[in-house]
Amino acid sequence: MLRRAVVVLVLALAAGCGDDDPTSGTVTGDAYVDHLDFVTGVAGDVRFRVNGALRAELGYTEGLFDDLVPLGPDTSLRFRAEDASGAAINDRDVILQDGGHYATYLLGDRNSLGFRAPYLLVTEKEYGTPAPGKVRVRFLHAMVDADNVDVRVGGGTAWDTVGYREITGFLEFDAAVDTVVVRDLDGVIATLGGGPLFTAGKVHRLVLHHASPDRKTPGALTVYVHGDPPTP
Repeated sequence: MLRRAVVVLVLALAAGCGDDDPTSGTVTGDAYVDHLDFVTGVAGDVRFRVNGALRAELGYTEGLFDDLVPLGPDTSLRFRAEDASGAAINDRDVILQDGGHYATYLLGDRNSLGFRAPYLLVTEKEYGTPAPGKVRVRFLHAMVDADNVDVRVGGGTAWDTVGYREITGFLEFDAAVDTVVVRDLDGVIATLGGGPLFTAGKVHRLVLHHASPDRKTPGALTVYVHGDPPTP
């Protein structure tokens, strides 16, 4: 049975900001992959396939985490996302490293008119250990209709002028942080608050996205917590 959990989709490099296409290494053994769905304009669940095998069926902001993907003898794997009818909405080759940990995010394409053709961002996951009483957080801008944004965490600016489809590097914050505010040039577009937002000693992804797959809906924020790194 396919596992489901609430999350997002873009293959993005966990260590940096903007590396979206790992292209080196030998593909053998296994790798762990997170599959996340943030695509707008697609009705129903999205199916994620790797080399033709169905790995997950996910609704908007849902994810499948630490999926153990077998790596074959080829130099790349074929990642395919489909709508409910089985029609491809993204289809691309991706190179993964044996024993590696990756995140894949499916995002809308803001450069097209009308229907937003999905974009698959692939990144390497990063874990690390926060200092005592701290958390590590990185931010992904997955809200297709929002321009560059500034992100305030606990009252101070953490990241500024983050563009759509950008994933930032990690910052450490006090584990007691209880507010996040995201703004663009027109004002506040999403907030989180009401208590501690992160888990002490853990690594997190903070994602800005639309409140629903309808891109006319307002902004929302979701926090995803990395578990302990599994070993293939």
